[in-house]
This record gives sequence, structure tokens and C-alpha cells, in this order.
Amino acid sequence: MKHTPGPWVANAGHDSYLRETSSDDPIHAYHVSESSEVGYTVAIVLGDVPELDCAANARLIAAAPELLEALKKARYDLWLALGGDDDSDNAARAIKSISYIDAAIAKAEGKS
Repeated sequence: MKHTPGPWVANAGHDSYLRETSSDDPIHAYHVSESSEVGYTVAIVLGDVPELDCAANARLIAAAPELLEALKKARYDLWLALGGDDDSDNAARAIKSISYIDAAIAKAEGKS
């Protein structure tokens, strides 16, 4: 299974996304969608957190395709940088970083 291709954008949501709340605190809504003409919805971020936090959450979700691609490129570059010297401290740190990157990529791709 693949995710909706990026890039994605986050915009303030439409009032129809808001639900009734018994609290005096507003519910903020942000719409995450493809940046193409069609702009398929990827996510709707609702939060009774401060609006700036809700906007930051939506931006983080919108950045997901680029973050995943950056991790894949960084993993490849780290692996190339090892240059066959698996015994150095730098190589050990790079290998550990690659394992963290692999775990994040697996989670993003639904493989963990």
C-alpha cells in the first residue's frame, strides 16, 4: 500500500469540520491535502489545543512525504559514507543512525 503522493499542503479548515463542544474552548480545524489542482484530502486535523499548535500539527502531517523521502536519501548517503570501514567509531554511529532511520521509514510505510 502506498500513501497519497506529495507534496501536501495544510490550510485552515472549513467550519463544517468543527463539531459542537460543551467547552468554551474553540475547536480548531486544518485541512491537509495534495497541492495538485484536485487537492484530494489527506487529513483533517481537529484540536482543542491552541490554534498555533493545531496549525503546527497540520504542517507536520503535510511535511510527511518530504520527511520520508529525506530519510530515505539520508539513509543511502550514510550507507555510502561508511565506505567499508565498519570498525571505526564513526561507522558504528552511522550504522546506529541507519537503524533509527530504518525504523522510522518502516513505521511511515506501515511495515512495523
